[in-house]
Amino acid sequence: MLKVLKISVVLFFLFDCKIYSQENEKIVSLNGYVSTMQSVIFDSLSGPFVIDNLIHNRLNFKAYINSNITFATELRNRLFIGDMVRSGPTYSDMIASDEGFIDMSWNLMNEPSFFLNTTIDRLWVDFNYDKFQARIGRQRINWGQTLVWNPNDIFNAYSFFEFDYIERPGSDAIRLQYFPGFSSAVEIAVKADYEDRVTAAALYRFNKWGYYFHFLS
Repeated sequence: MLKVLKISVVLFFLFDCKIYSQENEKIVSLNGYVSTMQSVIFDSLSGPFVIDNLIHNRLNFKAYINSNITFATELRNRLFIGDMVRSGPTYSDMIASDEGFIDMSWNLMNEPSFFLNTTIDRLWVDFNYDKFQARIGRQRINWGQTLVWNPNDIFNAYSFFEFDYIERPGSDAIRLQYFPGFSSAVEIAVKADYEDRVTAAALYRFNKWGYYFHFLS
C-alpha cells in the first residue's frame, strides 16, 4: 500500500509591518511567514523512497483606503526540490496551473532539479457601508465550516489532504452581503473559472432557538 509521510515545520514569521497615519489609524499591513515540509513516498520500508522538499513563503498585504474601502493582495512563493521534480516537467506544469478566471500562477524558475512557483490567491477590493458589504476579485467564500468536507463550499472546494495550505484557495468572484440582524445575513455570489464556467448562488442564514439555519439556492 502506498504510504505518504509529510512533515511540516514553520520556521519563523518574516515580519509584521504596519504603517500608521497621523490619526494613529493603520492604513497598510504587511506580514508573512516561511515554512518547510518534507515528503516521503514509499510502498514498503525495504523499497525505494521518493523524497521531496517544499519551502513555502507567504506574503499578505492590505491597504485600508478609508473606513469603507479595503484592498488586499496575498501570494505564496513555493520552492520545490526532490525526486518528483526530477521525474519530468509534468509536475511543475501541474503546480503552475490556475483554475481561476485570470491566470495568476507562474513558474519563475524551472530547472531539472528544482522550480520556483508564485501564485496570487487573494486579490480583492472590499466596500462596506452600514449593513451592506461588496467584495470583487479573488477571494475565499466560506459558507459553512466543517472538519473534513463542507457540502456548502461550492465556490472554492479544496482537498482535505492538502494540509500545508492553511489559507485555502480562493475564487475569482463577486460577493454581495447584507446583514439585517446581528446573526443573520443575505448573500449573493457569482464565480467564473478558467473555462468560463459560471457558478452563482444565494444564501440566507439566521439563528433561531439556538440553532443556525441556512437556505441555499
